[in-house]
Order: sequence, then C-alpha cells, then structure tokens
Amino acid sequence: LALLPNVFLVAALFAYLNFLRKADEMIRRIQVEGLAIGFGAAAIFMVGYPPLERVGVAVLQADTVLIVMMIGWVTGQMIAAWRSR
Repeated sequence: LALLPNVFLVAALFAYLNFLRKADEMIRRIQVEGLAIGFGAAAIFMVGYPPLERVGVAVLQADTVLIVMMIGWVTGQMIAAWRSR
C-alpha cells in the first residue's frame, strides 16, 4: 500500500514516453533540452549541497532535489522554446 503512489508515477512515465514518441521533432528537442537542463541542475545541486551541510546548512530533504529538477526542466523548456522561435 505504501508503494501505491509509485504505480501512478510509473504510469505517468510511460505516458510521457508515449508523448515523446508521438511528438514532432521540434517538440521532442524542446523536451529533451528541458530534461537535460533539469538533470544537470539537479546533479550540480546534489554535488554542491553536501559540503554546505557539513558547515551547518539545513539537511537536504529528498523532495528538494525533485523540486530543483522540475524547476530546471521548466526553465530548460522555456529556453529551448524561445530559441526555436
């Protein structure tokens, strides 16, 4: 029962992959660029934050990385869409 939300997340992942497969080339490029920027932002955040924890900054919550990744994804999509105009 505790893992039931993961079933919905897996379903959302497959729906997103289906969307990407059916999307045209420009939409796919925008999405992939957004994902790349989101992943990169989260990776930089995860590497850069632990040293801050050692010097007294609040301990990182697991969902914080997800929020950083989502903000990076949206920002990357906006940048890619703006460039494709």
